[in-house]
Amino acid sequence: VRDTGEDRSFRRSAAKTYTKPETTGIAKLESSGPVFDYLTKARGISPEGLHRYRQAQTNGAMGPECVFPVCSSDGRTVEMLKFLAIRRGSDGKKIIRASKDSRPHLFGWQDIPATARDVVITEGEIDAMTVANWGHPALSVPSGADNMEWIEHDFEALARFDRIFVCTDADDAGHKCAGKIAERLGRARCYRVIIPGFKDVNEALVSGRFVGPDF
Repeated sequence: VRDTGEDRSFRRSAAKTYTKPETTGIAKLESSGPVFDYLTKARGISPEGLHRYRQAQTNGAMGPECVFPVCSSDGRTVEMLKFLAIRRGSDGKKIIRASKDSRPHLFGWQDIPATARDVVITEGEIDAMTVANWGHPALSVPSGADNMEWIEHDFEALARFDRIFVCTDADDAGHKCAGKIAERLGRARCYRVIIPGFKDVNEALVSGRFVGPDF
């Protein structure tokens, strides 16, 4: 569904000091091992896709962790690191952390072609890599559905896209996130994408019952 209208009230917030992420202990993703196996076997991401998104790994308090480098909107500088433990918490939930006081950007700029005029925005790094596996340029919000701080840093870079497909989760938080993104980036070019029967695109991928969207 295509919305109309655009929020032209965008303004940058007051200057804030950010810190470059500490990279000690961060290693290039190995072609075997728990992180590689988790991403390729459990989550269905291709090795080539992991390479394009510069996937890394480390060992945290909970053991092996996926490391997602969040780059500046030109794709050149790592501004933030996101961590996902392979092991779940005792309650079964994912254990996620991020580098402290980092400048937030959409995850995935390093894989967006300069010629791209359409882009997909998801709610998770693995979801973005899933969409890229299907052949579509994809980015992910860096800090969940509620935090929109990234917009002020990526607003100008996103101006070149004619169509923005908002593929956040199919739950209340995801719907609200999609609405905020459309309001800030312009409803006339934002399209809400939901895959019936699935919470997110990676769930659709690993189910084996969905072969990818045709935008």
